[in-house]
Amino acid sequence: MFFLARSFSLSGTLFPQGSAYSAIMDRRDHAGRQNLCGVHTALYTISVVAIVVSLAAIALGIVLTLHSDWHEFLPLYKQHLAYLRRANPQEYWLIYKCVAITWTVAHFVHGITVGMTIAGAVSTRPRMLVPQFIVLILLVGVYIFSFAALLILTFTRPRHLFFSISFIIIFAFFACANLIVLVVFFRFLSDKAEALREILANTKSVHFKESTNS
Repeated sequence: MFFLARSFSLSGTLFPQGSAYSAIMDRRDHAGRQNLCGVHTALYTISVVAIVVSLAAIALGIVLTLHSDWHEFLPLYKQHLAYLRRANPQEYWLIYKCVAITWTVAHFVHGITVGMTIAGAVSTRPRMLVPQFIVLILLVGVYIFSFAALLILTFTRPRHLFFSISFIIIFAFFACANLIVLVVFFRFLSDKAEALREILANTKSVHFKESTNS
């Protein structure tokens, strides 16, 4: 600690104002202000929400997998899926099971990536945020495709699929909010990690100069 204090006290003479070292320190101060403004708070808040949403989605997937007859009460089934079931029951149930299991596994994996994101935020490792990026992009893509498909089906039948569309919109909203916060925090964490690496490199340089002078 004494060495670090001495090193940084010499920074004013070794690295005057306007130098690269001063720029690095300014970036670190800027990162600190961003942190105080709530970047970490936003990430932790959306992470808690994401875990709750993932748990709800996992529970829903397990229930629909174990009690497949429950989905027959949905307007989507009565208006569209019932025809597919009567046309080819075996293929219908195979696809149904695959969709339900995929839904459950996808949100389980998302929950794991949320934990990795929190660990990356604590340890200042931006790469640990990448898995959640991939999962969220895939989920948002699926939600957009599902929303478009339901919107098309809405105009082909006299009854509208408001419940199914609202369900997709809710999950899509949380996924998009999570993705936006993750992008902002990734940029912040990348700048912070780069600044810390450069500060460490300059600290080693100061130590080397002190050793040679002594």
